[in-house]
Amino acid sequence: MPWRGLIDGCNLICRISPGYEAHLWRDSGQILTGEPHADMNFAYLGDAREADRHLRVFDEWASARGLPMMVFATAATTRPLAAVAPSLGFAPAGEVPLMVCTEPRTGLTSQPYVIERICDPGVLSEATPMAARTFGLPTAAVARVYNPETLAVPGLDYFIARRGGEVWSFVQTSRIGTQVGVWSMATPPEFQGQGAGRALLDAVLTHHRQRGAEAFYLMASSAGQRLYQWAGFQETTRLAAWLKGSSAQLDSPG
Repeated sequence: MPWRGLIDGCNLICRISPGYEAHLWRDSGQILTGEPHADMNFAYLGDAREADRHLRVFDEWASARGLPMMVFATAATTRPLAAVAPSLGFAPAGEVPLMVCTEPRTGLTSQPYVIERICDPGVLSEATPMAARTFGLPTAAVARVYNPETLAVPGLDYFIARRGGEVWSFVQTSRIGTQVGVWSMATPPEFQGQGAGRALLDAVLTHHRQRGAEAFYLMASSAGQRLYQWAGFQETTRLAAWLKGSSAQLDSPG
């Protein structure tokens, strides 16, 4: 399971955010963007022996800044978190499949879509509102995290699919060594079911395979699971999700 890659990939994506703060340990980590949305502040808990202490410390750091946060935890941490998480104000928010692919199914024609790797800040600014709207987040907050400086971060890439000149789908990738994380796959409802996400994912997997990538991983939404299975991803485990605050992506408490 690419657990360490998950933490390091998230850190790579967020580290240029103006409010960035990170605390990284061997099997756990916290990455804060400073944005007041739980969907943009993260903690990962993978060490059963330290899960209780790590969550308390992570919560203290986030609370000191008034930030909501989502937490993803491995099955090994379920028992120690069952009591401490609610006592700190976290509510269970379902489970998230962690999926891995080592033999992607690629070769799909991208037509009628044009796939672009974003290199220009103007194109990033064009794509950001669509991604923000798809995830139910304020465009200004997402733009601060997906800011032009991120285009120069080694290992971090953005891709889009266009049709008729309009951006139909968006995705980020983080590459560390030969492992590639697939993040924030976004196709707005009015464009879904027309092959844009499939064409984009196919092109992105091909791009990285041609450059030596050996494994891909992602956390799947229920809406995206069929697409990822089609591309060759397989579920390896389910991560328990805990939430303090509200989320546009997870099952918010109440």
